[in-house]
Amino acid sequence: MPAQIAQKAMEAFAPSAADAYHRRLMDAYFAENRTISDAEVLADLAADVGVDAGGFIRHLVENERVYAAAVIDEHNAAIEQGVTRRADDRARRCPAGAGRAGSREL
Repeated sequence: MPAQIAQKAMEAFAPSAADAYHRRLMDAYFAENRTISDAEVLADLAADVGVDAGGFIRHLVENERVYAAAVIDEHNAAIEQGVTRRADDRARRCPAGAGRAGSREL
């Protein structure tokens, strides 16, 4: 959840950099295999998009509980609206063999 909290912090700290930060988080995680739950990595990514890394991390730490609550509230709202399901719900609804290599069912 640290990356989601960091994204919330970026939206408040430097709104004009929020979209670039989101893209940078995704690239770091999926293309570079970086640990986006690490505070140092989050700071480096902020610097990559032109944001003062030290100021960003201070803002993040000072407001972490507020942003964490917002992330959790949005996640719970998504579940209530059927946008996402809990893992145990997916497991019960998943057809046998779905998701296996070569399977066309997902």
